[in-house]
Amino acid sequence: MSSLLIFAVALLSIVLIALIINFVTGTKAHYIDDFKPELDESILWQDKRADAYLVPVFGRALLTSYARMKWFTVIVTNRRIIAAQKVLFGSKRLIRFEVVFDGLSAVKSPEVFYPRGYLLIQAERSSVDFGTQNDKPAMKIEPVPHSRDKNNVATVLIFSDDLESLKALWT
Repeated sequence: MSSLLIFAVALLSIVLIALIINFVTGTKAHYIDDFKPELDESILWQDKRADAYLVPVFGRALLTSYARMKWFTVIVTNRRIIAAQKVLFGSKRLIRFEVVFDGLSAVKSPEVFYPRGYLLIQAERSSVDFGTQNDKPAMKIEPVPHSRDKNNVATVLIFSDDLESLKALWT
């Protein structure tokens, strides 16, 4: 019985430490349901049944298969791409990462993770490529080198059943 109590206290202390760190750093959850474009920004494309993967620079497998679970919502605006994932026991979709094409946005917010609560990746519009990954149509985005160093992201992959319309908008 005492080992079960020690385990419960350890779990509770981990949760309390996380809550204290989030409070001190100002980190909070951002949901794509609350997303509103900025003044000079417009939504170009949206898919509520997409998939988005971050391929790491270090620590990745040699062969990877990307499952089409259709759990992501991807919004493409004229300035950025936002990817949000459905949470386990909820109806909202939590923003996982944002790809920013405007260099000023990334310079204004040099933090990588805190206090936004999601990953910020900087890329160039010319680094976007439409191709296939594991015989599935995919949008590939290569982050700029200094963004890649901070985030350990080699490539961002976005899979969608409606990728042709995004490709037509992008070119």
